[in-house]
Amino acid sequence: QVLKGITLYHKDLRDRLDAIYHFRMQHEKLRGVVLEVLSGEKEEGAGVTMGAGKEKGDGNNAGAEESVTGEEYSAWALREVDEAPMALFASVDVLDLSPRGVAVFNSALEGYDRKVDAIE
Repeated sequence: QVLKGITLYHKDLRDRLDAIYHFRMQHEKLRGVVLEVLSGEKEEGAGVTMGAGKEKGDGNNAGAEESVTGEEYSAWALREVDEAPMALFASVDVLDLSPRGVAVFNSALEGYDRKVDAIE
């Protein structure tokens, strides 16, 4: 009877913290897989062609396709994976539980998924 009268206001915060924890664990797994796959490619010494949708280094490829070594591509892909969450979540207040904050957080998660899909 006593528990029925208690309102747990921290439940939404707990759910958000769980979502952040899950996101970070998934990102670390992805990073590990990308690192493992790219280190395997590095041993094979495969060359890769980067098209107009991919920017290497400082982005001076001007949309032209150019051949890059497996090592350069590996460095680019790993850097993209590392920077994806920072770029998307830098302006997000992850503790904002208002309806607008929830929408912004979900939008950042969707943007991260799109960016990772593009990297894969």
